[in-house]
Parts: sequence; C-alpha cells; structure tokens
Amino acid sequence: MNYKLILAAFDHISDNLEKSVFPDYGSAVTKGPYILAMPNGVPNEPWIVTQNVNLERVSNMVYREGSYADSQRWFEKLLKSPEQHRWAGIVSAESIVQDLWSCLRRLVMMARKISKSSVGNDLTEFPAKVVLIRKAMQSLRLPESTTMKPEDEPTMFSENMLLACYTKLEVLRATNKLLDIFRETVVGAKSSHEMKSQIPNGWVDNVAKETQLCFKAIQDVAQSYISAIKKRGLMAIKAQARWGVTGEMLSQLMTDDDVDYYANEYLDSALEAWGGVLKVQLK
Repeated sequence: MNYKLILAAFDHISDNLEKSVFPDYGSAVTKGPYILAMPNGVPNEPWIVTQNVNLERVSNMVYREGSYADSQRWFEKLLKSPEQHRWAGIVSAESIVQDLWSCLRRLVMMARKISKSSVGNDLTEFPAKVVLIRKAMQSLRLPESTTMKPEDEPTMFSENMLLACYTKLEVLRATNKLLDIFRETVVGAKSSHEMKSQIPNGWVDNVAKETQLCFKAIQDVAQSYISAIKKRGLMAIKAQARWGVTGEMLSQLMTDDDVDYYANEYLDSALEAWGGVLKVQLK
C-alpha cells in the first residue's frame, strides 16, 4: 500500500533536536564532539523546503509518482523565505549536484508537457555535467597500496564520503528514469512530441552510457575503500590511536585490547556503510 504525505502537515516545522546530550566538558567556546559526530550538521527547515522543491518535486515527475502540483506548496514556501535561507543547510556534496537536478527538472517538465520552454542548453550541458562528476569520483579512488606510514593513512570512512556517493547515485537513478520517459514519449519512431526535433541524434544513448560510466565510477570508489579497509584499516587505526600526544594520553585510558576492540568495531561499521553503496542499483 502506498502512503502519500499530506504536505499541509509540514507547514509549521520546528527544530526540537536536543543537542545538549553532547558534552562540552565545561567549555564555553567549543560545542564538544557534536561537530565530529555530525560534521554536516542536522537538517533544518530551510533544508527540508529546498530539498522538496529541488529533489522531491523532480523525483515525483521522473518516477511518475505524483504531479508537479503536488510540491507547489513547498515552492511557495521557498519563495516566501528570506533569500539567505534558501540554501541554508545544503552541504557541499548536495550543492555539487544542484545544477543536474535543475536540468532534470526542466527536461522532465518538457517531456511531460508541463512546460514549453526551450531546453537547448540543457541538452548540451547535462551530459557534460555527468562527465565532470564521473571524473571527480574517479579521482577519489584509494590506491591499492601506499608508501605511507600506518599513522599517516587517510580516513577510510566518513559521513562526507558517503554523502559524496549517495547524492550522486540519487541523481543518476533519476536520470535513468528520465531517459525511460524520453524513450517512451519523446524520441520513439511514432512520437509526435514537440520536443523531438530538439533532441540530437543519439543523445539518449549517449547520456545513458555516461550515466552508466558515472555509476560504475562511484562503485569503484566504494570498492577501493572496502579493499583498503580490509588490507590496512586495522593497522592504521591502531597506529593512529597511539600516535603523538593524544596517543600518549589515550594509552593511559585504553589498553591495547581496548584499542583493538574499538578499531574492529569501527572497521565493521565502515565496511557495512561502504557495502551499502554497492547495494544501490541504477535501474
């Protein structure tokens, strides 16, 4: 059974998050470990509104789960909000794909005959943006081996890295659905869609190919981290827990068995998180 959210119920959102559970150790300057536990902060009302306007509205259309008007309330709410609040809470990984979501919105609106504006620039820029994202993801792969000391190994698991993957997987899956709409209603041999004349020959197949390559690049990043964690993760964490002044202090609080236990717990969590990326399907 499908349940549809009643958007009116979200008109008056309030932030009731209790952040005082994170200790500040008596400091009036720092926020304690809160920023370490949640480096990107907690989603707030401006974030919810923006995400619904820019992502949920497009997703409804490409997945054919609702109409454009279903999210109109969110759009009106965004317009009424102060300019400086419209992108509040959007983190780097999300901002990187905003242009792709905007292109998707205009293309699907034309394909579903909600809008009649020209999409010439989008047809050129969209595949180029997918290529740029693919190249960026390819640069994030960890090497099979390094010459670094264990204590100098990079962080092998973080919220930011997962966001970098999942935000792009989300837009790629939506792209795949958009291409299905194009094949069915726009570029088919019997189609009389007014957008058909604007689509260059081979455009759909080209975008499908680039989307698949980008998807594969994200999987390669996840797999490279999984391999690195299995090969040198435990040694790196244990070395880092004993490194420098902090390591000396921790040695007074944690035995080698304690470090080994927590390191293994961390690695299990990291492997599970990266494994989740590999479970995402493009179609």
